[in-house]
Amino acid sequence: MTGVAAGIIGPVIGVYIFYLLQFSGTASFDQYIDHIATLRILPKILVVSLLVNLAFFFGFLRLKIDFAAHGTIMATIFYGVVIVLLKFLG
Repeated sequence: MTGVAAGIIGPVIGVYIFYLLQFSGTASFDQYIDHIATLRILPKILVVSLLVNLAFFFGFLRLKIDFAAHGTIMATIFYGVVIVLLKFLG
């Protein structure tokens, strides 16, 4: 359960980190989300934000918490399906 929760929250943190690095001084977070929706670049930003899950995965492996690592992979696969659906159906 810990890995699934980390895997679902990780990309959200990644999107926020991407916002802080790119737009924090020029736009509010709401404007940033509107900008993403307008340009239809959400799948691309989600792919980059999945790197946070990579850090969680290797952290769980290093701590020898294998079930949490499996949960992170499951959440990443879920995000992968969402990205494919957004890319081809959206």
